[in-house]
Amino acid sequence: MAYNNIISANDPMAINMLKENLAHFENNTAYMQAVNDFYKEKGTTVGFEGIDYAEAVKLDERVNGYQSAPYPGRFFKENYEKIGKTKANIERLESRPETMFSGWQFAGGEAIVNLANNRLQLYFEEKPSDEQRATLKQNGFKFAPTTKAWQRQLNYKTMAAANRMGYAVGHGTYGQRDASIQVTASTVQAGDLCFLPSYSHVGIVVGKDAGGNILVIHCSSGANNVVVSTASSVGFTVFRRPNCY
Repeated sequence: MAYNNIISANDPMAINMLKENLAHFENNTAYMQAVNDFYKEKGTTVGFEGIDYAEAVKLDERVNGYQSAPYPGRFFKENYEKIGKTKANIERLESRPETMFSGWQFAGGEAIVNLANNRLQLYFEEKPSDEQRATLKQNGFKFAPTTKAWQRQLNYKTMAAANRMGYAVGHGTYGQRDASIQVTASTVQAGDLCFLPSYSHVGIVVGKDAGGNILVIHCSSGANNVVVSTASSVGFTVFRRPNCY
């Protein structure tokens, strides 16, 4: 089970990562209880599935030396505190006003950034042609009958694939520039595009932080993922509003 140590509330994957952490803590609690129950019955942890002999000997020595169980109460207390804090953070993020960017339109359809399911979903006005479906499959997209969307896990490579297939607001940064009008930093709003002065990189405005800094979601090759950063930290100084809005 994945465990995410540092999570930013502005990260579009924050809720998903917090839920992964919650599952990690809950599984850890169940595991410790199972080990304790095994020791109570057998008088040793040797033979418990998943614990090798050397580790079992260490656990047994701790009980015989200074603990009442392989995993005493303080371990459970710490874990329950983590579970409580994680649940509170999930509830806080899920109940906050929805101001984050949620998608865009492209010729013949719409793209939805589904943060809850960690998917980029492509919806088409008409059934894609055989050639389009083949291209979607080649780029890792699968059709989901329940949502009627072609979708793929939300990450840097997925956003790049959508752009490569032409399902973005304009094809490439120059195409996106030509399909938008310039706005000022003071009038920028969620959904606007932001560019480096060279137009070599593009991001999407998702809002502002508590300090009033413009937040953007963009593909970071260094992080190999879609991340949220302040516009100033990336160097985004050109802001444009897509014509489809």
